[in-house]
Order: sequence, then structure tokens, then C-alpha cells
Amino acid sequence: MRHYTNVVPYTPKISPTLLIPLGFVVPDDKDGLGLMHANGHGVPRDEQQAVVWFRKAAEQGLAGAQHNLGVMYANGQGIPKDEQQAVTWYRKAAEQGGARAQNHLGAMYYNGHGVPKDEQQAVAWYRKAAEQGDAGAQRILGRKYAFGDGVPKDDQMAYFWLLLASAQGDQTAAERRDIAERNLLPEQRAAAQASARNWKPKTAAQSSNVPGGSRLH
Repeated sequence: MRHYTNVVPYTPKISPTLLIPLGFVVPDDKDGLGLMHANGHGVPRDEQQAVVWFRKAAEQGLAGAQHNLGVMYANGQGIPKDEQQAVTWYRKAAEQGGARAQNHLGAMYYNGHGVPKDEQQAVAWYRKAAEQGDAGAQRILGRKYAFGDGVPKDDQMAYFWLLLASAQGDQTAAERRDIAERNLLPEQRAAAQASARNWKPKTAAQSSNVPGGSRLH
């Protein structure tokens, strides 16, 4: 990951006319400076400086900066690659309800990068991201239900999550949705479609707490 996608404009105080990309939460100026250096917006691209500013903001508890610092560690950008550190920072952001970080933490568990491979933990974090409306996590969760990967195989649930992801323009999810639909009875398809129409995403605050009070690890 060399650029930060799915972004919205943000105007840092240091330059009121300059728009830069940011992550999934509004940053303070330190995270904004980190993103400027990471992507070369308004300053020469400098991944080491990006890490410096991401860390300053991350250590103050900003979830977006914690996620971004995790990305830098995961990819070895501006700092030696360290998957355990990536997990540490993804977790800090994920436990604050950061959907992107929850998705990435799920991937780390699924692949055994920086943590022992644990498919149940992977699914739990993917689900938390999917419940907030992260299309990538919804697609992954749909695929898991389709193949019984870490969850019991359930074609109706697969179709439901793929419906949600494809409604956000995820083309891969749309292709898999059509495949999943062929395995459903008409009443199953109708029920999944009704659930998708009525579905509402959770907020980051709701997603920051693990159901039942147990802590994901």
C-alpha cells in the first residue's frame, strides 16, 4: 500500500488552501503532516518523516494515525518492516472502532503475520469491520460463509454480505454474489435481500466494544 485510498479532503492549519488525503477518522495536524509526507502532497515525499508524524499522533491516541503507522510497519515504508509492530498499532486503532484497522488486523490473524494464525480471531475482526460498512471486509466475510472458511458454511449469509459489499460498487463481491445466489431457494434469496435492505451499519463507538464484554486478542 503506497497511497491511502477511500479518502476525504482535509485542510491542515499549516496551509489553509492545501487539501490532503486522510484515513478513516479526522486527524489532528500531526497525522495530516504524516499523510502529506507519505504521499508527497505539498512537500517532497519522505516516508521516514511520515513515520515520525504518524507516531507522534498515534502516541496521542489518534486511531487514524495508529492505523497509518501500522501500515508503514506492515509494508516496511520509512521504517524496517515489523509485522508484530504492525499488529500492535492496528490493534490500538481497531479497539477504538477503526474499521480499516479491524479489516487489516483480521488479515494479519488470517495469514499469521505478526501473530499466530487464528481463523476465529480473523473472522471476529473482519465481522466488526463489515458491521461498520467496510466493503472489503463484507466481501471477505461473504466468501468465508460461501466456503465455510472459519465459519459454518452458509449460502444465505454469504449472499447477504456479498449483497452489501456489491451495493458499494465492489465488483468482485458482485461476481461472487451472483454465484452465491444460484445456491439459494427463492425464499432464502428473498429473506437475504430483505435483511440487506433493512441493514444499518454500526458506529465506530459501537464497534469498539466486543460483544459480550470479552476482549479480542
